[in-house]
Amino acid sequence: MKTRPVATILFVFTCIGTLFSQTTITRSLQGFRDGDVLYKQQVQYKDPGRKGYDVVWDFSQLKPLNENYKVNYYEPATKRGGDTVCITCVEHFTMYKYAYKGDSLLMLGFENTGSRLTLDKPEYSLHYPFTFGDSITSTYKGDGSYLNTLLSETEGQLTTVADAVGTLILPDGDTIYNVLRVRSEHSYKQSTLPIVYRAEKDLERTDTLTINGTEATTVETPDSSSAYTENVMQVQVEGNQSYTKKGNALTGENASAGTDEESNRMKRKHVLKEKTDSIFFRTETCRWYAPGYRYPLFETICNHSHKTLNETIEMRDIETAFYFPPSMHAYLDNDPENKAILDSIKQLKERGVKEPSDTLSFDYNIYPNPVKTDIQVDLLLDLPSSVVISVFTTSGECAFRKEEGFFDAGQHTFSLQLGQLRFGEYLLYIKVNEQFAQMVLLKK
Repeated sequence: MKTRPVATILFVFTCIGTLFSQTTITRSLQGFRDGDVLYKQQVQYKDPGRKGYDVVWDFSQLKPLNENYKVNYYEPATKRGGDTVCITCVEHFTMYKYAYKGDSLLMLGFENTGSRLTLDKPEYSLHYPFTFGDSITSTYKGDGSYLNTLLSETEGQLTTVADAVGTLILPDGDTIYNVLRVRSEHSYKQSTLPIVYRAEKDLERTDTLTINGTEATTVETPDSSSAYTENVMQVQVEGNQSYTKKGNALTGENASAGTDEESNRMKRKHVLKEKTDSIFFRTETCRWYAPGYRYPLFETICNHSHKTLNETIEMRDIETAFYFPPSMHAYLDNDPENKAILDSIKQLKERGVKEPSDTLSFDYNIYPNPVKTDIQVDLLLDLPSSVVISVFTTSGECAFRKEEGFFDAGQHTFSLQLGQLRFGEYLLYIKVNEQFAQMVLLKK
């Protein structure tokens, strides 16, 4: 891994030891805080590229699409006891509700004027500390409404991994080192039902079965201010009556008493299934965390959808990106630990400190991968260098080779036309002077 350490600097805060090795997210430095304000703007989307070490993300040419809008965090008036702390993020007229449970960050849902989602089983978004190579996977489930016309249910899986470390070039041209990328992938099913069937849905949800005055009821006990909601099955049995539920049938003494209600319940279930529309989504979100900033500096979102779980062809619905200009992280005046890190970075720049490389003399990125026709190669050269790019088959045969030439230190982008390659797996080699980098390339 390429690092840019300066061992002689003495820091005021012990946390500033992460200044030149920002490979860990901690709650003290990156956790949400009440009263924090920053601004973001929508910009052009760019493929985030590969994972690993020595990655360069060049977002310097991306043009803004929308003006800045405010993002602010606050703690709701209703608070929980113990180690659970609730906090709300408000951006673009939407409230995103979170809770800290110990060192875990949980997503509870969101709400705006047109939509609402409450996660009865919260989304496990992040754990602190979170360092390069760490990953977490969890499932979540909830329901809500859309535009007061549809009921909605969401059930899915979230995988989050800190998958890359490298150099970030921002739209304003500033270059930031030792940046950690955190990639999250939501795979979930979204089901909608016309709101006119709310009563039937409520009946199905409560699942009340009457057997000679005996009721088995599913009781939901949501608490919007809690990090969790519980589903409690209360079974009341009068006298010595008993029953056993097997799937959708009842057996045992007096089971016939529940036949009519069970029949009605099955009819409701059939109608609801017929009227429910479901679609499957996969949403990839990447966020870039830099030393000295509590919140990400950049974010990309790419959403795909397909009609069935086993469908292999996805439709790419949304591609967008957001830039959080460093100068508009308004909370920094009230964040002494992060401000001290930024002050130290500024002092080093003023002193002209050079960051030595302990491995490669360049950072690189390639995208897209898999590739259909053309692939882009971004290079950030530490020194003037010659560049050669080659593609080999897995059997060692050279399928493509191009001597790009000799280039000054700095950022450079190369476009390779690989449409002539057959489908399959290849090895891409980047030679910079006498150093090599390689990665697997998939041609589709």
